[in-house]
Amino acid sequence: MKKKKLKHTLVKNTLILIVSSMIIRILGLVNRVILTRLLGNEGISLYMIILPSIMLFLSLGSLSLNVTVTKLIAEKKDLSVISRSIKIAIISSIIVGIVLIIIAKPLAFSWLKQKDAYYPILLSVPLIVLTALNSVLRGYFNGIKKVNIRSISILVEQIVRITLSVILLLYFLDRGIVFAVCITIFAMGIGELGSLIYITIMIKKYRPAKLAKTSSSEVLNIAVPITASRLVGNITYFLEPIVFTFALTYLKFANDEIMFMYSATTAYTLPLITMFSFISTSIATAIIPNVAEANNNEVGNYIKKAIYYCILPAIPLSLILTSYGTEIMKLIYDTDIGGNKVEKYAILFILYYITPPLISIMQARGRSKKLLKITAFNDLLKIILIFLLPFITKDSLIIASLIPVIIIVCMLLYDLKKTYKFKFSSNQIVNLCLIAIIASLFTIIVKVGNLHYLLSSILILIVFLLASFSLRVFRWHNE
Repeated sequence: MKKKKLKHTLVKNTLILIVSSMIIRILGLVNRVILTRLLGNEGISLYMIILPSIMLFLSLGSLSLNVTVTKLIAEKKDLSVISRSIKIAIISSIIVGIVLIIIAKPLAFSWLKQKDAYYPILLSVPLIVLTALNSVLRGYFNGIKKVNIRSISILVEQIVRITLSVILLLYFLDRGIVFAVCITIFAMGIGELGSLIYITIMIKKYRPAKLAKTSSSEVLNIAVPITASRLVGNITYFLEPIVFTFALTYLKFANDEIMFMYSATTAYTLPLITMFSFISTSIATAIIPNVAEANNNEVGNYIKKAIYYCILPAIPLSLILTSYGTEIMKLIYDTDIGGNKVEKYAILFILYYITPPLISIMQARGRSKKLLKITAFNDLLKIILIFLLPFITKDSLIIASLIPVIIIVCMLLYDLKKTYKFKFSSNQIVNLCLIAIIASLFTIIVKVGNLHYLLSSILILIVFLLASFSLRVFRWHNE
């Protein structure tokens, strides 16, 4: 009876997360479209080249407390987890904010070689504190499996951010690109503040007992290894534009050209290819409390389900982007920049969809040290590729993103399979292959038939769903 209840809770929470994440992703897309059209290529290029730096300091300030609090609350149901984590969040975010203020000038002028980046970077300091506090409280609600509250808090943040961005950008756009990008960063901070106000109100309704079982050291013992694992990725993301700028400067490209080439991939191509990854991240978020409490046999089953249900939707979505990437790019962003690269590489990013749940399972099972080694190797490889590939190909940035994805999935699968001894049944493998073949053949037919790309995309999704339900892939048996 208990297992049935857990299964029902997991399915319910996953569906809530998928639906809410889809709405959040749509809102995020609306925000990106608005920014792209109001800021123009020059403004969005400046925004994208400073974003990795901002994300690194947000990650440092938050100390991965979202996952840490989720895990501890799921295990202990202790209010002291929140109070300890909030203290840690405030201290870490203030220290990180001070460091950012100190290095902002060399970061903008010397490393990124974009003097216009200085004030937007400085303006992100208050955002670090707000994001850290939100991380703690969202982790709490995820830990008690009230994922709807966590999702609504993110919706509040998105709605406030978009509304404020539109109003302020329309009013102050004539002040120049730097002022416009500063407005965008400011709107992010106010969005986080709105989310924090909502989630603070809601926490009074779902307050657990104060057992005082949790110490600050216990929080840090979980948070630091997870942060270290994520930090490697964030440092890589931070170094991307710096290393890319260095390589192209050596090849005699102008600063404006470098900024445009970087944003073409990071603002258009990769976001479109990974647009539907909210399905994977929703599954990854939903299974953390369950995996943390499960035995080894149950963990193996969660791994199989996560892989299967992440890769299934990736099949038709990758086929659609491979066939109609340019048209969809034009529809969404009103530009064809990066559309040809979407068509060229979308199908190869199919493995990207299974990385979030694999990483979450490693974290939930306390395997953060092993995860750190794997991610560190891949991130180092990515930086090396970002530096070397511009000397070989114009698609250097996207190839440098693709190769580590393939390698990290293989390494994680090998490690998890060795530990939890899971395997897919022949029936599950055959069904997955059949669906892929049917969807691929139908995509070729509609492409040859020269139908409108939106109609073709809808038909591909319908055929995929019909094939999936016919083969009963959504009825999972623990084979």
